[in-house]
Amino acid sequence: MKIVILSDGFPPDHIGGAEVIAFNLANGFKKLGNDVYVVTIVREKSKVGKFNYQGIKVFRIYSNYHERWRAYANLEVGQLD
Repeated sequence: MKIVILSDGFPPDHIGGAEVIAFNLANGFKKLGNDVYVVTIVREKSKVGKFNYQGIKVFRIYSNYHERWRAYANLEVGQLD
């Protein structure tokens, strides 16, 4: 199965509660034999791109929405078939 996890932050750049949960979910799904992809945002254009973090494929996209909207503009967990 192909699974995508969308998270505003992801290790190693961000290590808060939600980021740890996103990593643990991704790692758990990967250990079960799934293809796991993480899409996360970065606020620095130099960090945009894809990389591998502990065997998990991570895609960073640029988004620098205003601080006022960060509680409302977020990403969620989903699945690709």
